Amino acid sequence: MYCPHCGNKNKPNDNFCRTCGARLLIDNLPTRTDNLPSSAENIQDIKNLEQISSSKNNKNLVNSKICAILGVIAYILPIIAILVGIPLIYVVASSVHEELNPIIFFLDPLYLEMLFYPFFIPYHSTTIKVIDEAVKSLAVGLGVMFVIFGLIGFIMGVVARKIRRKAVYYEPESPLKSIGGTFAILAILISFASGFIGVVLFNLPNFLT
Repeated sequence: MYCPHCGNKNKPNDNFCRTCGARLLIDNLPTRTDNLPSSAENIQDIKNLEQISSSKNNKNLVNSKICAILGVIAYILPIIAILVGIPLIYVVASSVHEELNPIIFFLDPLYLEMLFYPFFIPYHSTTIKVIDEAVKSLAVGLGVMFVIFGLIGFIMGVVARKIRRKAVYYEPESPLKSIGGTFAILAILISFASGFIGVVLFNLPNFLT
């Protein structure tokens, strides 16, 4: 083998020229992939494609972001229902007051009791419990809304947990999937409380009056 720099003849196994020290060019050296069978090359290509796809997903973090957004929203909706619904229950209960019964407003209640005795004791009460119409409408409307919040929070929490499974496989380094999964579990649990508060608000005006 001759040195391409100085032209000195060297032994075939020499990597550097014995005279000038230049690196010798080694021709016809088989590469690593030349010894691999075609099936091994295909497997290596598939692994490379998977690594490229995984790296793209890691850059975008699509699944982790969706999981985090759904989990947080699913958690916020029931929390709103709880924070607004519990004080509203107290407001509805406090707004109940008594008024004269319009049925016997112009009649003597003692006379009616004697007239229909012993079938009705008493026939009518002199007062009835009423609630403001605005408060009643507000309680019924928000009751329906809070039930819907509970359903939406439950569904979004379940969806966020399913998306988290994809994120664990494709985006193992992202912390967003853990945040979204935690909020999703909390949302699933407290969504039942949101639905319960909604049912209570919807039926509370009729129950109190």
